[in-house]
Amino acid sequence: MMSAYVEFAREFRFWKAPVAIHIEYNGGLSEMGGYDDAYLGGIAYNWASEDFKKTFSVQGMYRFLARQAKGYKHSWQLTTVWGINFAKGLCTFSGYTDLAFDKKLNGWLVFTSEPQFWFNLDALKKVDDDLNLSIGTELELSHNFVWPTDGINNRFYAIPTFALKWTF
Repeated sequence: MMSAYVEFAREFRFWKAPVAIHIEYNGGLSEMGGYDDAYLGGIAYNWASEDFKKTFSVQGMYRFLARQAKGYKHSWQLTTVWGINFAKGLCTFSGYTDLAFDKKLNGWLVFTSEPQFWFNLDALKKVDDDLNLSIGTELELSHNFVWPTDGINNRFYAIPTFALKWTF
């Protein structure tokens, strides 16, 4: 194993409005050292259709970059997350987009997005409902995300993947 990256996110809402308090940690370890630990806090707006077949969330957050040099520790991030189930549950379109500010980077912005499309086998008539397997794809989109400090990745990437997913 070359690296381990984790994100922990939690939202708190003590009222009926669709706005919540959002807290998050991003970080990890790699063979080249640690990731830049980021502690985030802000607000989130969450929406779901009555049947939860369509969901959407947007978070506006302050970002504290713990391992950055003085003057580069304070930042912000805007995140959107979405999910749509359609064709009687046979298909799912989901994903997220992050836009973050980082003063040490050329252009000062980090962009990542991972839209996903899934074909859900358990929605087929002759397939057992306990077979929670989906076949799909993810398109990793990014700019200034991977090893950006030396400038070699100051460009846009689109990396397609094929995936299998088991839903618990």
